[in-house]
Amino acid sequence: MTFLQAPEDMKWLRDVHIPDLPPEYESAVVHGNEDAPAQIDAYRSADPEVGDPVAIYRPDPNGRFELQIPA
Repeated sequence: MTFLQAPEDMKWLRDVHIPDLPPEYESAVVHGNEDAPAQIDAYRSADPEVGDPVAIYRPDPNGRFELQIPA
């Protein structure tokens, strides 16, 4: 797992995996390999806490990330 919260990391996440991730999401947890994650959890807070709303993205069969559970 990798925790992303720096603006340049979130830019990378949008550039590489989730281009449509809304700008209000300030941090994310990447599950698995950063090049081919199994799941990405996006948070509106830069410093999320347990119980904060999370948007869960999982790859489709083509490797494109789709929103599975909205925050």
